[in-house]
Parts: sequence; C-alpha cells; structure tokens
Amino acid sequence: MDDSQEDIKEEVKKDSKAKRILREIRDGLVAVIIALTRVVFFWLPGGDTAHGQALMALHPMIIGSVISLFFILPPHHPGRLVILAVALVVMATQWLFGCVITRAEQKLTGNTETIVDPFLGLANIAVNRDTRQAATLAVGTAIAVVMVLVVACDTFLR
Repeated sequence: MDDSQEDIKEEVKKDSKAKRILREIRDGLVAVIIALTRVVFFWLPGGDTAHGQALMALHPMIIGSVISLFFILPPHHPGRLVILAVALVVMATQWLFGCVITRAEQKLTGNTETIVDPFLGLANIAVNRDTRQAATLAVGTAIAVVMVLVVACDTFLR
C-alpha cells in the first residue's frame, strides 16, 4: 500500500471515531432531556408517551418564551448575552446532531412525528428527514443571526 491509501484509512478511522464521540454526546443530551422530562411530568398518567407528548407541546413554547425574553430585556442587559450564548450553543448542537429535544420526544412517544411536520404540511412541502432538517436549520440559523445582529447593534451603535 502506498502512503495515500494509508492516509485515507487513517482519516476514515479518525472520522468514525469523531462520529462515535459526537453520537455519544448527542445520546447523553437526549438522556438528560428525557430524565428531566420524567422528573417534571412525573404526575402525568400514561407513562413515557404522555411525557413525550407534554414535551412536544412545550417545545415551541420554550423556544418562543426564550426569544421573547431576549427582545423584552433592555439593551446592554447581561441576560441578552447569556441568551445569545445559549442560543449559539443550541444552534451548534442542531447543526451537529439535529434537535435533541425532538429526538427525546420521539424516544418517549415512539413516534417519528416532529413539531416541524404540521408547518411543512401547511406549506405543502413533503415531510421527510431532509425537509425537516432544512426547515429547522433555516429557522434556527435565522433566529441566531438576528440575535447576534441585535447584540452587535446594541454594543457598537450607541
């Protein structure tokens, strides 16, 4: 074997190791979300399915309330920086793993439906993995960019 083939094999090993590490991180995040959901909704009858449905119902509200809080806070408030930092971390996890909250919902309910599906249906777009991922990343990236621009304008345009 020549050096280029050995280099390619080494790259594949590194790539698969990186994927395995990222998958373990994703699975850990999903496990934490599932555990928190079970603790918060312990009182709901119906077990994991009911817990997953409750998480699915709260998923858009959690996102909406955080975005609302970001814009309600006054300019130069440190809370805006905290929310921005968390939003950027969440956006990075979406780019790397997909939405971990949605994955937790799916594991709890045993259903493959996501919160994006009804919106894709309204737009008459086929619901599949690619369109779900594209919609989630487009909206999440747009929100993160707007937040960065707002903080930048607050900071540099006094």
